[in-house]
Amino acid sequence: MAESTEVLTVVDIGSHTLKGAVAGFEGGKTSVLAYSRTKARGFEQGELKDIVALRESLETLLKDLGSQLSKRVDSYFIISFVDKTTFLSEETRTMQLGSGEPVRITEDHVYELFTRVANQTAQKEEPEENYNLLDQRRAVQHVIPQKYILDESKGVLNPIDMEASVLGMKASILSMDATVKDSLSNIFSGIAGEKPTVFISPFVASEVILNGKEKERGVVCLDIGHSFISVSGYLNGSVFFLKPLDQGLKHVIKDIAQVFKTSFDEAERMLVQYGKVAIKDASKDAITYTLLDGKSSKQITRAQLSIVIYAKTREIMNSVKREMRAVTARMLEEGEKGIPGGLVITGAGSKIEGIVEFLRDTFKLPVRIGHAGTGGTDMQLPDELQDPTFSACAGNIYWVNAIGGLEALEGNSLSSSLSNSENGGKPAGKKKNRANQRPRREKEGPGTLNKIVEFLKKLV
Repeated sequence: MAESTEVLTVVDIGSHTLKGAVAGFEGGKTSVLAYSRTKARGFEQGELKDIVALRESLETLLKDLGSQLSKRVDSYFIISFVDKTTFLSEETRTMQLGSGEPVRITEDHVYELFTRVANQTAQKEEPEENYNLLDQRRAVQHVIPQKYILDESKGVLNPIDMEASVLGMKASILSMDATVKDSLSNIFSGIAGEKPTVFISPFVASEVILNGKEKERGVVCLDIGHSFISVSGYLNGSVFFLKPLDQGLKHVIKDIAQVFKTSFDEAERMLVQYGKVAIKDASKDAITYTLLDGKSSKQITRAQLSIVIYAKTREIMNSVKREMRAVTARMLEEGEKGIPGGLVITGAGSKIEGIVEFLRDTFKLPVRIGHAGTGGTDMQLPDELQDPTFSACAGNIYWVNAIGGLEALEGNSLSSSLSNSENGGKPAGKKKNRANQRPRREKEGPGTLNKIVEFLKKLV
């Protein structure tokens, strides 16, 4: 590893597995130095259930990542996750630029307005039906400009060097329960030594698998995970809809276990190895599985398993249909009929055989599986990291890559060490880099890094 390589460690915390990767930034290029996954414990259904178990899982993951490196390295850290309080709202803010005469808009004007928007919380927004705030204190994690408004009338994508008396911004604001965010951040900092930057998994995952044309014309991303299916809607280049549904593969696994009277672990194995979403499966292949006593075994056909998977998946997608109607209605307001880009699916559920064909029939839309790299990034990703289950990890790296590497984070991101030694999970001495020498604008706060990421991405 070259001495000048700067390092970023990303961890995606799921309720079933933890995924992690280490990326190196050198000479304007990004490469993946290590990647791993491990069984998640302690974070279930988007809720922290067991701090000790989660800490042990994170330590295992970081130790495995460190073992793949040739030496101890200083690293920035980003974690991502989704919880049931994740919420997208829209905010429009305006700022008077002068005493009445039009002035030329500069980057400073845009950044000041951006900061005003980013410092707003989602507390005052009316929650959607069936949405429950677990804690009224919200943490803003992502602010995505939809458009800028000149003199409260003209909408533009980039206002720099234009003239106006009043500058406005309409933005999508992604927030989560601050207590959940702080709890996970504190657990991670106890292992890595510093508090990480926090991203929202479905957002960064969709950003790295969708291309610009899809996001411009209109597209929906379904992130099919273990505990949640997250529905994200894009139009005019920005996300305008994101909602996690309390449905996922665990519900399919539970039905398999109940119907065939087996354990959840055995049901999961059956889904992964033999699962197919099909009401009519001509396969007569025999599947042997173990019953609850752990000793007796039984045989079924793959067709029998497929019917159970199909029935539950259809029930789950009925919940998704309601959200799809809301997305379609919004696109119609903007002049788009239907969803031009169709569905792009990611997450572990996208790997089940027959899911693409099932979704095409269900929603009457084009469907493709999203792989990291289709979003326009030139990152050098190993094949394993293009797996849909790693989409959020790749998305975390993508966001840093999009603004030119880790130098753009100096003074805003926190640095600690990742080691291949036995005490790899404990903080080590940091190198004296520019990030540590310059004062930080904010050590913590609502989306400091995200404000800069989104701001620079829109202007570059």
